[in-house]
Amino acid sequence: MAIDLRAEQLILLGEACRRLSVVASPPTLWRWRTRGVNGVKLECVRAGRKWYTTYEALNRFLDAQSSLPVPSPAPKSQELSIRSDKTHDRLKAAGLL
Repeated sequence: MAIDLRAEQLILLGEACRRLSVVASPPTLWRWRTRGVNGVKLECVRAGRKWYTTYEALNRFLDAQSSLPVPSPAPKSQELSIRSDKTHDRLKAAGLL
């Protein structure tokens, strides 16, 4: 969703950093704008030489981050050992070891 200039109040990125309840530096917001996080970019607009966002855009960005699925835990060392043994057996059966 894009920033609705008629309904949302623009704030400078630096002001957004100061007003956020989480610790975020200007380079962090710049990264969120340019690269994004997990495929989601912070919505911003440029007016003259300055970049602006809105509290609503920040909320949408942070909501998108918190609604992403939690990654599955890394496999346990025992599971990795079993996989390694199976792979070794397959390679040996194929004559590659």
